[in-house]
Amino acid sequence: MAIPIAILDCDLLLHGRGHKTLDRFDIETVSDEFLLTTFGFPREFIYYLVELLKESLLRRTQRSRAISPDVQILAALGFYTSGSFQSKMGDAIGISQASMSRCVSNVTKALMEKAPEFIGFNRDEATKQQTKEEFYRVAGIPNVLGVVDCAHIAIKAPNAEDSSYVNKKGFHSINCQLVCDARGLLLSAETHWPGSLTDRAVFNQSSVCKLFEEQMNHEGWLLGDNRYPLRKWLMTPVSNPETPADYRYNLAHMTTHEIVDRTFRALQTQVTYRCRKIVDKEAIDLEILDTVNKECVGPGTTSLESSIKWGDGFLIVYSVTDRSSFEAVARLKRLIDHIRQSLGIPTVIVANKNDMENGRAVRTEEGQALARDLRCNFFELSVAECSSEVEAAFSQLIREVRVEFHRHLLAMDKRSRVLQMRHALKNKLTRSKTMQW
Repeated sequence: MAIPIAILDCDLLLHGRGHKTLDRFDIETVSDEFLLTTFGFPREFIYYLVELLKESLLRRTQRSRAISPDVQILAALGFYTSGSFQSKMGDAIGISQASMSRCVSNVTKALMEKAPEFIGFNRDEATKQQTKEEFYRVAGIPNVLGVVDCAHIAIKAPNAEDSSYVNKKGFHSINCQLVCDARGLLLSAETHWPGSLTDRAVFNQSSVCKLFEEQMNHEGWLLGDNRYPLRKWLMTPVSNPETPADYRYNLAHMTTHEIVDRTFRALQTQVTYRCRKIVDKEAIDLEILDTVNKECVGPGTTSLESSIKWGDGFLIVYSVTDRSSFEAVARLKRLIDHIRQSLGIPTVIVANKNDMENGRAVRTEEGQALARDLRCNFFELSVAECSSEVEAAFSQLIREVRVEFHRHLLAMDKRSRVLQMRHALKNKLTRSKTMQW
């Protein structure tokens, strides 16, 4: 399972990121950094998408300047990643809003046509076994094939008076059901159910339910929360736990099921980036969330709160040339503590742009003092010039996340032992009373 890390850049949270306007965008003329920060994906992946969707996006036209497949894909990726208005992203790649809208529609349709090639349970035996092993490493539950859950996605009210899309909270939505593996990769996605349907009703009518019901021999099972029905191939939490084993199972179930919740939160907020780093001679998978597009820092920042709930560790970045971004660090840390209801969430404070001494507005000593007050590790560096310091900051945060994870496991084990002793004592007292009687 990848370690989820959120990067909270105070400078960008406060002031945003500018955009670049080009006359009919040419992907070869821009840097890798520009592609990643503007469109959310590295150059190699964009090339892969162009090759994958090229045939679907090439259309005959009498116009002399037809929009190429790579520009159409960049338009759609930019819109998916930033969630910004189409006109703004259209300006960034040099096309009109009408063309931008068509690009997003065409690419979305092409991706949906290709989706069955990548999303499904039709995996070879080696891949299935690897999935089971990855789930087992999360919390010790064997033979898990996937985790399932639903989430409501708000939509505009249909033109017709149709109450079937009004959910129990009173707004119009579609109820989306996802099944994902231990890495958060989708095995099933059904996004057409009206919001009035309960999770149980959606599941009972879903293709996933039909697929598993038709199987004679089940190779493993899915995990669902207590809103789902218990089946031979669908494990749910124990409703009224009594024994230590019940509590241990529920804790392991909750920890494993959190993977699909985290997948939903990532899809509903921003694009995450996956990578692998070597820390203390051990390969660690990371899932990194960049919260660049947030426009405020405070309790009312709903999507920022979602990012904080998603992450297990946080890099809070400020610019040494901008005192307002430095002053936002303490507010962000308090927000993290408030949302997570803990003062021990792994957090590293990073002061960026220390190569710009002429414009420095925050002294190194001030950053160090703030980090001490907030009980965080501190790094001052230049992302543009010193990659080794960036690596060191990430490595330190990964170590802190691992320590916190092991501490949590020890606490779970201690609680289990206490419950086991309490259960044994209760049985002993019951037998004693029976014998006296």
